[in-house]
Parts: sequence; structure tokens; C-alpha cells
Amino acid sequence: MKLSELYAQVQAASDDVLNYRLFLAAPDSTPGDNADVLLCAVGRVELSFETTEARLFPASDRDDDSVEPLAYLGMVMEKLPFDISGTNDLSLVVELPLDRDTTEEEPVCLSDLVELYIGDKSREAWLLVRPLSEFKDDDLPA
Repeated sequence: MKLSELYAQVQAASDDVLNYRLFLAAPDSTPGDNADVLLCAVGRVELSFETTEARLFPASDRDDDSVEPLAYLGMVMEKLPFDISGTNDLSLVVELPLDRDTTEEEPVCLSDLVELYIGDKSREAWLLVRPLSEFKDDDLPA
């Protein structure tokens, strides 16, 4: 997902969408638990104009930079460049795994964010790490 796509989705949403709680979301494939979705707040945002990426990092108790997570969509948007012309239309990527505090050590990697899903009734916005088709309909915010 590019910044221009994110901005277009936000502009098309309700006026109050910047005040919605924001989560990074992925289908949960952990065996033996009852969770179908793994949600995590954004801990910090780093811009890399050299690699044309805006990197989002999941909040973690182990990460000193994410002591106060960016809990609302507007808080994350403030960290992103407003001018997206030319090479400033950065790709949005997230560092995985999302859950660092309760899972075993997994290799860290960057993955593209796929899309923004907005639940107006729940007042939640989810940045999806996997395609929407991999989520169950009743697990998405209303």
C-alpha cells in the first residue's frame, strides 16, 4: 500500500476517522488459542526516503521507542509526510511479527501493509498485514 492509497481511503471515510483507534491486524494462526485475529497498536513510525518506505513498528513492552503507542489513526498520520508527490509516495510496510511480548522469538522481517479497513460502528481502523480475504467477516470491526 502506498501513502497515496492510504490518504485516499482516509479522505473517503467519515470526517471523524482520524479519531478512530488504530491497530495493525493479521489473521492469527497460533495453534491452541481461540483468537482469530492478532491486533497490535503501532509503536512508532520511521521514514526511509532512501528505500521509499514508511515503516510501522508494532508496540512492544520490549521496545523502548513504543512506550506510548500511537493509538489513533490521526496520531500515525501526523508522522507521515503530507506531500506525497514524486518519490515521497512511500510504501507502507510493517515489521513482523506483530506480537513480540508473548510469542517465541521469530525472525524479524518487513512486510507490505495491504489496506486500511474501517469499522465506523466500532470506531476502529485496522491496517491489514494480510489480504482482506484471509480474515473472517465476523472478525472485522463493524
